[in-house]
Amino acid sequence: MNLQETTHDINRLVTAYNRFGFKLLAELCEKNPETNVFISSAGIAFSLALIQNGAGGNTRKAIAKVLELPKASQRYINETSQKLFDDLISLEHGQLSIANSLWIDKGLSFDASFLKIARNFFKTAFTKVLFELRSRFMLLPSLLVGVS
Repeated sequence: MNLQETTHDINRLVTAYNRFGFKLLAELCEKNPETNVFISSAGIAFSLALIQNGAGGNTRKAIAKVLELPKASQRYINETSQKLFDDLISLEHGQLSIANSLWIDKGLSFDASFLKIARNFFKTAFTKVLFELRSRFMLLPSLLVGVS
């Protein structure tokens, strides 16, 4: 793949992720008109693209629809997300750190192929947690569902 094809691939994914991010922000602002809203739409998009790898059937289709992903293979989405991720953390001017992690209850496990994809394409760390203890901590419930 040459540089022009790579740039085109990344631009297609960036366009989809941006569209998703602006729609999400607009919806959140509409539901909370009197508050300031701050989100990491790229973080949410990367997380959904990662989760799509472990999803099947209607859930996989719903994630692709929400993200407005180009009609492409999951491998294309993963590889292009990885290129975008790498580009973001290697900015010429400035520094950006992205922290991806998956949390799972200590009594459960991830599929090995999913872990490999998460680690290789999305630079994701894994943590086993005792979820029955979550009420003892002052963490947002959304952080305990799985992806942060």
